[in-house]
Amino acid sequence: MNRRATATAKARMQRTGEPSTRLSPAAAHTGFALIVLHILTSPYALDDAGSLFSVSTQALFYGLLIFVLIDVATHRSQVIACITLVAISTAIRLLSDPGHGVLRATAGWALVLCGLMILYLAMRRILVTRRVDPALISGTVSVYLLAGVTWAVAFHAIEQAVPGSYALPGQAAAAPSDLFYFSFVTLTTLGYGDIRPVSGLARTSAVLEAVFGQIFLVVLLGRLVSLQISTQKQNPAPTPSAEKSALSEGQDEI
Repeated sequence: MNRRATATAKARMQRTGEPSTRLSPAAAHTGFALIVLHILTSPYALDDAGSLFSVSTQALFYGLLIFVLIDVATHRSQVIACITLVAISTAIRLLSDPGHGVLRATAGWALVLCGLMILYLAMRRILVTRRVDPALISGTVSVYLLAGVTWAVAFHAIEQAVPGSYALPGQAAAAPSDLFYFSFVTLTTLGYGDIRPVSGLARTSAVLEAVFGQIFLVVLLGRLVSLQISTQKQNPAPTPSAEKSALSEGQDEI
């Protein structure tokens, strides 16, 4: 009977597109480890953007990230769309001339769309999850870090489409690793000022990332705290008097 009810619930979710109320621990922890590894290795792989190693590393990252997307997706078409975007981006970067900024920017925007799709679906799942557990915490941190990675790709695409969109000390051109660093500085609103957005699109993107970072912390942290308080109210810890009463009742029964 329970199996039949579970199957019915899954079928209903597939028809309505309603997300599950539980985040898979395997997907959450894998996503977290993958994003942290990508952040640690990207400064060494991104600057040589035209090399086979750089293209393969980024394609592998997004390919493995689709494992997380499978868990949070509500329709198969979402996974197919993300795979298509990654394939298009990889093909453009492998086949196009490194000096062709517009094509390279198009490849970057394809990855941005893939990242935004995963961010939206993961946040949707997190917001409907009803219990605070390690998987939910890993998923929440992963979404925050993935936002920084996604904006870094967007900043690089802007720089390729409009060179000089970001000003660095000494009039140096912005390398991908510089924009990766700038993305997380903006997300956390540190504001060191060593890299500045110059063009209108670059400034707008920086503002959007800073606002997202603040809203994310307020909304998601508030959600985690409220869930934890609700769980404690539903399952209050036993008081010493209650433990003594239960112990005495057990002795009386004996």
